[in-house]
Amino acid sequence: MATPHADRNLLFGILALQLDFVSRDGLIAGMNAWVLDKAKPLGQVLQEQGALAAAEVALLEPLVQQHLKRHGGDAEKSLAVTQARTKPRLLGPSRRRYNRLRRRGYVGGTWPGS
Repeated sequence: MATPHADRNLLFGILALQLDFVSRDGLIAGMNAWVLDKAKPLGQVLQEQGALAAAEVALLEPLVQQHLKRHGGDAEKSLAVTQARTKPRLLGPSRRRYNRLRRRGYVGGTWPGS
């Protein structure tokens, strides 16, 4: 089970991604760096990497606090709410497009019956 500290950092990253403050690749790079130095908050890591501006970190911090407050201070509950909205975006546009075509029957460059 993740610690509340880790969940809060993940929530920060997901909200930054959903608000288009950080790119998917920027978030992944920041999370990788954060894993190696968990003493720093993810916002600080992203700012040091140039993925987020100081003003964006300053905007996101109260949003994270309010999101946590709305869910009883439980970072895990806050993450559960954001998870459904974020998964397709983390896959990237090409993967979503591919999955959509597969559901319609497109297989390996051909449509069924062609």
